[in-house]
Amino acid sequence: MLAERARNRGHSVRHLEKPTNRGIARRIARSSVLVLSAATCICRVHAATTPAIELKTAKTAVVGRIVSRDKRVCWILNSRGELNQVVLSEVESFRKTATRFRPLSTMEVRDQLVREYGREYDVAGRGRYLVVAPRGRAKEYAKLFDGVYRSFRAYFSVRGFQIDEPEFPLIALVFPDRKTFNAYCHKDGITAVSGLRGYYLATTNRIALYDPGVTSIGLGTTPTPNRTDRDPSRWRPEIGRGTMFARLQGSLQDTIIHEATHQIAFNAGLHAREGGTPVWVIEGLGCVFESPGIRDAAKSRNRDAMTRINRLRYVRFQSRFVGAKPVALLRSFVGGDQMYQARTLDAYAYGWALTFFLTETRPTEYARYLRKVASRDPLTAYTQDARLSDFRNAFGDDVDRLETEFLRYFKQLK
Repeated sequence: MLAERARNRGHSVRHLEKPTNRGIARRIARSSVLVLSAATCICRVHAATTPAIELKTAKTAVVGRIVSRDKRVCWILNSRGELNQVVLSEVESFRKTATRFRPLSTMEVRDQLVREYGREYDVAGRGRYLVVAPRGRAKEYAKLFDGVYRSFRAYFSVRGFQIDEPEFPLIALVFPDRKTFNAYCHKDGITAVSGLRGYYLATTNRIALYDPGVTSIGLGTTPTPNRTDRDPSRWRPEIGRGTMFARLQGSLQDTIIHEATHQIAFNAGLHAREGGTPVWVIEGLGCVFESPGIRDAAKSRNRDAMTRINRLRYVRFQSRFVGAKPVALLRSFVGGDQMYQARTLDAYAYGWALTFFLTETRPTEYARYLRKVASRDPLTAYTQDARLSDFRNAFGDDVDRLETEFLRYFKQLK
């Protein structure tokens, strides 16, 4: 009944008393969920016809489209493409602000960025990207980001998989020095650990990095081989603060390519921005696109897979897993993220190898698997059994046989 009244009133406001005890808080949460259920159902059918709503708490007001919710929290996407988490027991009032949610246009977002960063920065647009960078550098960076985007789409298109167009402009911030970058990290709630060169934050939907004084950048350069990947659990916040994917050490170009791959994948419907996607799925794809051969249109169609390998990951995988005594790892790797915490460099190599193997030998099944993982409820725990079930549904019930084929593939890849 409450949900029906809210729909009929359109823009009218339904005010709720501020909770004074747990009982009232629970009633408010239940009332909010009724209205949010209607909005969420519409959202899943067609985003273009989803209403925009406003939720007010004692501290803030959030306006946008609901993308997911449960009895405790909901995630709202605002017109700039930023995700906000709202605890339903804290909601004091809610209303529908528009019958249709409308994202800001590229020009509107560009104007906001110009006002936000002032005269010391330029804002350049190219393709789907808007890049904020020190004066005189933005166009060069925008060209590189756009190149990654085009390569990403082409790679999947060649394999018969059309990815979604981003709903919002893709924003990248390039700061002039470490000090300015660190200040922005603090604003995002990110600890600027030593060696952090850049990151993509799923809640703001922005890439942030800094220019260490490189005079030129381009897609054709060979990636730096002396990168150091650290334990993701140290720098990736929990879902309440937003999911962050970072690049530590390595060249500026490496950072741009890796973080742009994350950003594009999250905005192309391959990963869920609210969280829950296995680390190997996210980082494996990021590592695949580090290879210049993947981004080269001619090599991406070449029958010789060696032209597309990530050499750094390939060498480690060969030495640590292929040449060693076979150990059944695929089930535990797919079922959890523990290796990324206990054996980080090995996990990055294994994740790259598994992703490369699946995209090269089973592109249709891999695409279907990405869609399945991205479409699941991100607020529901993704258990080991559930992960393995989705993996089996995509690639077959016999995981042990697949692992044998996986290792044989790399024994023959020379």
